[in-house]
Amino acid sequence: MALPLIIPLIASAATSAIGAGVQAGQNAKANKLAEQHYGDVRGRLLTDMYVNPLDMVANKALLSQMDRRLNKQEEAIDNQAAAGGATFENTLAAKQASNEAMADVVSGLMQGETARQDAFRQQLLNLDSQRVAQQIANKQQSGANWANLFNNVSGSVATLGGAMIENPNAKLFSKW
Repeated sequence: MALPLIIPLIASAATSAIGAGVQAGQNAKANKLAEQHYGDVRGRLLTDMYVNPLDMVANKALLSQMDRRLNKQEEAIDNQAAAGGATFENTLAAKQASNEAMADVVSGLMQGETARQDAFRQQLLNLDSQRVAQQIANKQQSGANWANLFNNVSGSVATLGGAMIENPNAKLFSKW
């Protein structure tokens, strides 16, 4: 006796459903890893973004070097004033110029910091945009997977219907 016609339909639908379930599980794992990665990268960016610019190694070195130069310059001003009999006002004006030079260096560092933070903000925006694009792609893929599942099931039903039309005496549920 022939196998009942319902068995291929059930087998096709079951394999499609199992495949969709496995794919959904893999997608959930991938989404979880992507979210974890997003959180890690975003956290590092935010940490790096809010570093005190005066604590950065390169900036500390520059400020330390500038401080040493200004101290030497002030010492030279004091020695020259003592040797040449310069007035207090002249000495004060020369030291004020040195202090303004230091202020200019710090101001330049702050301007660089603004540009650095703007770059981090842009990286964060790009990261967020990539995340949204990935989420949209995942949703589209999930929709396509469900559409494929339903197409496979409907194809099986259509095949079964065609077999029933070609063989009207066939039974859906018969003993084999």
